Amino acid sequence: MSPQILSSPQRTLTPLLLHRWNVAQSDGTNKEIEDLTEANGGFASLSRRLSVKPILAAVNGHAFGGGLEVVLNCDLVVAAEHARFSLPEVKVGVVAAAGGIPRLLAIAGHQKASELLLTGKQIDAEEAMDRYGL
Repeated sequence: MSPQILSSPQRTLTPLLLHRWNVAQSDGTNKEIEDLTEANGGFASLSRRLSVKPILAAVNGHAFGGGLEVVLNCDLVVAAEHARFSLPEVKVGVVAAAGGIPRLLAIAGHQKASELLLTGKQIDAEEAMDRYGL
């Protein structure tokens, strides 16, 4: 059995899919966002949810990358004082592709969202609530 790197009920990201991604990148085609989010609706399928029930998040630690994208797709967030938030993808040359960018823009506004997205800055719970509206 091949190693499983990322799975969801609809899709499993295996070394074969990673190979296909590398091939697609080598010919100048960038389908990364579509390939990773189209099948399962992003992290926890929250970015394309059809339910009208409110989704709650509790953060008791770090919500970085996909963790923050899940938080951004929730209706109510409760965070511990020591919680930290960040979208560090920019530091390794990738993009927050599971619905976090448009949600962050809608919540925090263009300049503040750009600050988080373009710097990978870490913020604490108080700053997330007071300055960014998370």
